This record gives sequence, C-alpha cells and structure tokens, in this order.
Amino acid sequence: MKTYPSDLTESQWQVIENIIDPNQRKRKYSFRQIMNALLYIAKSGIQWRMLPKDFAPWESVYYYFRKWKRDGLIEEIHDTLVEKIRIGFGKKPTPSVGIIDSQSIKACNVCEGDVGYDGGKKTKGRKRHIVVDTLGLVMIIVIHAANIHDIVGAREVMRSLKDKYLTGIQKIFADGGYLGELIEWVQIQYAGNCEKK
Repeated sequence: MKTYPSDLTESQWQVIENIIDPNQRKRKYSFRQIMNALLYIAKSGIQWRMLPKDFAPWESVYYYFRKWKRDGLIEEIHDTLVEKIRIGFGKKPTPSVGIIDSQSIKACNVCEGDVGYDGGKKTKGRKRHIVVDTLGLVMIIVIHAANIHDIVGAREVMRSLKDKYLTGIQKIFADGGYLGELIEWVQIQYAGNCEKK
C-alpha cells in the first residue's frame, strides 16, 4: 500500500491504538488504515468521495468518522495527545490558563448549521471561537453563525470550558472584543475561580 506524509508513524499509532481499538480484534479494514484516511482528508481538504483507492472505501472511513465523533472518541484522542505534549513540555496535564479568540469564515452554500452575516468583518458564514492553552494547543472549539456577537458566543464557549475543565481554569486572556458584560458573567459562573484584569 502507498504511504502518504499524513500517515501515522509507528510511535504515533502506539499512543492512540489502545484508545481506538482496545480489543485489537481483526477487521476487514484496520483502524490504523481508517485513521490514516481521516488524517489524509483533514490534511488535504478533499471531499469524501475523492479519497484515493489506497485507503479503505470512503463510505467505511466516513462511517467510522461519524461514529467516533458521536461517541466522543476523536475528542478523547485529541485530549490524550494534548496531555502528553503538555507533560513533555514540563507542564501539568491539564491547563490552568486559556487564550480565547474568534474568527469569521465564509461558509459554503451547502454547509450544515446556522449561517449569518458578520457586519464587522463583512463576512457571510460561520464564526469559530477557539480557546488554546499557553502552548497553542486547542482546548475548546465552538462554531456558530457569524452574526452572533463575540460576547454572546463566548458564553457558550465558557460553559463548554467549565464543563470540560471544571475548576482547573484560573485565567482566560482575551482581546478588547470580549470586554463589558462578559467579564461579570464569567466571574459569576466561575464564582471565585477567576480574577478581573
């Protein structure tokens, strides 16, 4: 089988193999082959049906992507890798500081979900709020219509962050677009776990 630059190395596969296939039972298409196909799609940005024939059929790859996403497996793999990287840098496994920002992006005509118009950025599409740790590793991503103001959208982000990290987050750095009522709202939600700066 042909190899691609996006393929998992042996050491990378060993890290996620027990998460993705703890029983390691025999299958028609190996989970490593499915993961390599997903990484190829993510890296190249191709459509599902354009997946090269070197991989498992696109229908099988798509089936596992949907299943793993729905079951939270993709997020579990991501979080495990983030923890390993943080430990490798001498940091605690879970972050205590986050950095939030948003970006409005154009949406295609057939995208799922809400689409809106961001008057400030003059963009019709979606807005993604991303919170990263001090290493730039993704903690939370929330996507919504572009017409939702940063302060309103950030509330959903903060709820997700609180659910995922409970009381571990001590500070969130943000630009001026998040000033005002959001600060007071976050202080109430985190009740004593954050300080106003």
